[in-house]
Amino acid sequence: MRIRATAITVVTAGACAASVWTASAVASGSAQGPPGLPTSAPFEQCAAVYEDPSCGYLIDITTASQPTVLVDPTIGYYEKEDDVLVGVQNDSSAPVSSIHVGVAGSGYGSFGFDGDGLCTPGGGPVPSDCPFGPLEGAGDYFGPDTVLTPDSSSTDDGTVSFPTPLQPGQYTYFSLESPFSGATVVAGSHNDTISTLLSDGTNAGVRLVDPSPVPVTDTATLHGANAEKAEVGKKVIYRVYKDPACTQEVLVLGKAAGGEKPIITEGVLPESEPVAGLATDAVYYWKVSYEGDGHGNEQVEGNCGDETMTFGTPPSKPKAEINTVLKGSAAESGTQMTVVLGTPATDTASVTLSGQPQSGRVTYYVYSDAACHTQVPGANLGNSVSADGLYASSAAVVLPIGTYYFQAIYSGNSNTVGGRSACGAEVLNVVAPAPAPLNCACASIKTYMNHFHIFGAGSTRLEMQLNVAIECTKGAGKGCVGEVLVRAPKGAKFIDTAKHPHGVKAAKPSETLKFVCSGPCATRTIQHATLTWLALATTKKGKKSTTKPIPSFLPHGRANKNKTIALETVCYGPNGAVLRGKSTLTIHFDKHGQVDYKKSDLNGDGRRDAKQLTDLTGF
Repeated sequence: MRIRATAITVVTAGACAASVWTASAVASGSAQGPPGLPTSAPFEQCAAVYEDPSCGYLIDITTASQPTVLVDPTIGYYEKEDDVLVGVQNDSSAPVSSIHVGVAGSGYGSFGFDGDGLCTPGGGPVPSDCPFGPLEGAGDYFGPDTVLTPDSSSTDDGTVSFPTPLQPGQYTYFSLESPFSGATVVAGSHNDTISTLLSDGTNAGVRLVDPSPVPVTDTATLHGANAEKAEVGKKVIYRVYKDPACTQEVLVLGKAAGGEKPIITEGVLPESEPVAGLATDAVYYWKVSYEGDGHGNEQVEGNCGDETMTFGTPPSKPKAEINTVLKGSAAESGTQMTVVLGTPATDTASVTLSGQPQSGRVTYYVYSDAACHTQVPGANLGNSVSADGLYASSAAVVLPIGTYYFQAIYSGNSNTVGGRSACGAEVLNVVAPAPAPLNCACASIKTYMNHFHIFGAGSTRLEMQLNVAIECTKGAGKGCVGEVLVRAPKGAKFIDTAKHPHGVKAAKPSETLKFVCSGPCATRTIQHATLTWLALATTKKGKKSTTKPIPSFLPHGRANKNKTIALETVCYGPNGAVLRGKSTLTIHFDKHGQVDYKKSDLNGDGRRDAKQLTDLTGF
């Protein structure tokens, strides 16, 4: 098995970046800049994603010439197959604008993105501020303020750019299609990789497990264009550590376990010294490096955590206790709570082990189903990182009428494993205001659009922003409650990508949106919602099903002249008073597949709009 070695080239903010990024390629989620937080211990740099409570890999930039890669072997693939969550921490003294990850020809395919990235893994939670980039190709793997650019000649390596340079002490995260491999890449020279294999005399591998301590050796093999010329006399350095950060070296008779072995035969890396006499019921971490030579072989270092040997039954990390509480107002708090529509709600977590607060990272999520599977769209509760175990509350969220389930996911730390609060432990019911305060009348409720995003020439996905304006009048109460039923064009269905990578299984032809005019009366409230439609047709031939885009919905489709969205509005006033209305919004596409605002009716008034709307007037 090939072991992933440090695969990083660092470009500081004052240097020439290894790739070019453009602002147009970055969605609003990634324009926020990297998290402005102090240096954090492994592995707390990543938000919780799907199965993973935090990062499985951490690139720690201590110097531009030799970053360190740490691996947490307890964290697997976040979508159970191959994708990995990678944190990057700038512990150097200079800003970093980009890093190069991986080695061409290594075969790992870390940049061979297949579309099930950070924001659409197919289940479980995704970062609330997704997407960070376009939800196709490499974009879905972007993290906060990151842009991923695969190398043109290989899917094994690529460049991770930080549009806002990563400042000293800051960190961010992204995802890759698989673990990465390789060595530090130096411009103009060959890329080398190193593979290693542990052996206890009976078994060989990178994860050795024996009931009691036995002598173990490690063997390294250098790969690259000049590997067969590895220079005689140059050293292979083997080290064994007690901790997953590879900071506590194991000593045998006062010397570092593993040894430093010079090359005796050109091109053949010698094996380590046998390591024996270690304590039982423990896990040990190997790390290997080659110092490089004058024949074109670079310095290369393995990742800490890629090779482990376990003797006996080592003590496992205990599981911390995660407690949470909701808060709606000064008088409302608890784990099961009912609030009136329009009330902001927050979640607060505490993490303890035997009564002692635990450091780490807590990510907050809110779901619309009792299985904690379907996230509430647009509800970004954020996260909190704490060194002393005192976690800040989530961001406040105002939710429509319904029942919601909150969950806090804990990253774990060096002493405790990650985990999550029980789904159903926190339930928030949002109800309509009592009839008495609703003594305003609804003067009008109207819906219009002012933003579109088309997902490429070959896509039938179109994202739109709906704006709902509710105007209240008469009386002295707190306003009106309204809802809008939105029907997609014939052949298209609204999708929920939180339920399925491409939203197909969660598609439906209509969506009901609920809004509130909080008053006082004689005021107007404008609220927003974002919907995405998908237009696919499925045909069956025998037992085989084929799903393809509907041609008339393609931006360049011949029949794609216009599409109509039907709206049905309802506004509720005092004493059961109801105001109803119907209208249609017409979208016209030009020959380039873009929305033609001069030919589109986006406010349902029956007239073409001269430009992109920002508001409604005259009602």
